[in-house]
Amino acid sequence: MKPVPSDSSSAAPYYAASLKASAVYTLEGTVIGRARFCERFLAAMATENFHYSARPLGSMLLTHSNESPGLHEYPLPGLGMIKGMAMVFDQGNGLRIKQLIVPVPADWEQLHKALMKIDGVKEATLGAEGVITITRRDGRKIRGMMDYLVTHDPAETDAVTSIKEVGDVSGNGFKDYLITYSNGHRQLLYVMPAE
Repeated sequence: MKPVPSDSSSAAPYYAASLKASAVYTLEGTVIGRARFCERFLAAMATENFHYSARPLGSMLLTHSNESPGLHEYPLPGLGMIKGMAMVFDQGNGLRIKQLIVPVPADWEQLHKALMKIDGVKEATLGAEGVITITRRDGRKIRGMMDYLVTHDPAETDAVTSIKEVGDVSGNGFKDYLITYSNGHRQLLYVMPAE
């Protein structure tokens, strides 16, 4: 699926560095801005068995003109073999911009409550870049990032959000965790090196 420029001026402008980028795109006949395009693109890839939980990062980057428009993978520092996603948009005049798409919890409220119930946890925050920081009472911090993929499994009666260790899935030497939300949806939480 490739972004298609539209002539509508009803979308709010977005910025890439100092470059004003007011072009809008169409998806299934609907005129939308770039951030909304990323969300709808991910939603279009979902099925009844899974969906992707992500949001576009607030800023955009000028990128190399040899990167073709569309969805791209990129390395996520500290996460071993786990890849991030970005959408590249053609600006015309040989300019292209990249919108990073960061994974987020399928239900931050439920995950936050489950994290706060862990013995020794003082605080849990979700940053704009999708990084979850868990601060323990002794001051140590644990950082992590969710997987984009959320699988749909049937919910158990009276289910609560649970956190289960699953070993080093990402290949970075840290134990990762499977989050099972109360509705039966499952999502991996990859632990990252400390800052």
